[in-house]
Amino acid sequence: IQLLQSDDEAKQIEALKDADQLGDEGLMLAAFTAKKSKHAKARRKALDLAVALRQDGLPAIAFSFDSLPVEDRVYLVEQVAKDAFNNATLLFAAAKSDDIEVRKVLIKAAGTLTGQQGLLLLSAAAKDADAKLADVVAETSAKFNSDDELLILYMGAKSSEPAIQIAVLKATAARTVQK
Repeated sequence: IQLLQSDDEAKQIEALKDADQLGDEGLMLAAFTAKKSKHAKARRKALDLAVALRQDGLPAIAFSFDSLPVEDRVYLVEQVAKDAFNNATLLFAAAKSDDIEVRKVLIKAAGTLTGQQGLLLLSAAAKDADAKLADVVAETSAKFNSDDELLILYMGAKSSEPAIQIAVLKATAARTVQK
């Protein structure tokens, strides 16, 4: 905690070096660094540590997520989504974010999840979709190779946003050509 108060980026990063060997203390250090550090490199090092700890790192992520800058939220979601453990619980929790950039990354991540998890994540992240999400929703829906894709496209077609309707029409046309 004193390292965080010192505002010395190098010391904060150094303190995290072996934090994964410290058990709960290391996890607390990562959580507080991610939440309180003014330095992006230190926050990202802490987030990387939490992601590397997989399930054990989730408390640190949950503790810091709401206070992270948008860029760090996007970074975190990208790291979780590309990890093999694909913690869908964390991704679903992040879907409540109002940040358009975070939601775009989540929608893209939905296309990488298997089974119904991908469809559910896409639905959660695309909630109240506005025109800024139209293309990424349509692009991701094309990755689903079943009737689930039709459901997503149908939901988009019922949108009141013209940009979403246009994106859905383009995705539907592309789907028709592929089949």
